[in-house]
Amino acid sequence: MISVLVPVYNVEKYLRRCLDSILCQTYTDYEIVLVDDGSTDTSGQICDEYAGKHDCIRVIHQENAGLAQVRNVSVAAARGEYITFVDSDDAAEPTLLEVLMRDMTAADADVSICSWSEVSDDGVRTELTWDGKEEGFKVWETQEAVRTLLYQKGIDNNTWGKLYRREVLAGIEFPAGRIYEDLAVMYQILLKSRRVCYRPEALYLYTCNTSGISQSAFTPRRMDLIDMAEKMYQDVESNYPDYTAAARSRLLRAYMHVYLWIPKGAEHQAHLKRVEAGIRAHCRKVAADAQAKRGTRMAAMIACLHPALLKALDRFKKFAK
Repeated sequence: MISVLVPVYNVEKYLRRCLDSILCQTYTDYEIVLVDDGSTDTSGQICDEYAGKHDCIRVIHQENAGLAQVRNVSVAAARGEYITFVDSDDAAEPTLLEVLMRDMTAADADVSICSWSEVSDDGVRTELTWDGKEEGFKVWETQEAVRTLLYQKGIDNNTWGKLYRREVLAGIEFPAGRIYEDLAVMYQILLKSRRVCYRPEALYLYTCNTSGISQSAFTPRRMDLIDMAEKMYQDVESNYPDYTAAARSRLLRAYMHVYLWIPKGAEHQAHLKRVEAGIRAHCRKVAADAQAKRGTRMAAMIACLHPALLKALDRFKKFAK
């Protein structure tokens, strides 16, 4: 059985669409675990309504604890041998579970991944592209999968859009109270996986929710991305040194991403200085890393001259591929 884990917090606008998309899956051996994280709108009532109509749905109501802790609670509550996450403002194509399970079985993989499309609030759908996507179905062994993740060449840090064998999540805790929790755990999951498979078919529908965590303006909480990336790098450097160069590349990308996000103003100077120091500490090695993405190396070369050039040019997006 697949446990479909859905975190819920103030998503009354999207929740019915999300649940309906899961309930119409062509693969039918699943349960849905809804964790209502103290919603203040009607999301909790919608959860109870659906649970009253569908035996496959269970609801957990709790005081607000944040997305990371919701993921921990839902994993602990899951009864399936396989686990997938669907965020409550997103949706799934009808064949999502079927294809992920079929690929996992065929490849004898511990993690099965599909591509995803971005859907705007007005329904406009954009399929994402990146290096290697056009190469079709892939199977990676552990080392290649971890490097592919850290170099950002085809495996992203999102927990959603993936099917996991339950055992690869055992013992892994999402950092409670923090955002960017996916960055903290995805490399650990892949390190525990014997094999990872990927299909470049957009079966997961990510909603560009302008009120969501990923779309809001810079606040000091955004520095959680730096905290998570630095912790990941330190862990890899100390315990998995073969992946240090790849982890450094991912860390630098996090520094540059936040650097371009920080607005001008005296209240953000401490954050700016911390991030600038991180860029200076790693940009030369990343610029010389032949395995890093071309865009990452080009941005690192510019940062070697001075990090402020990244802001002045404001063209880092073109280096993202």
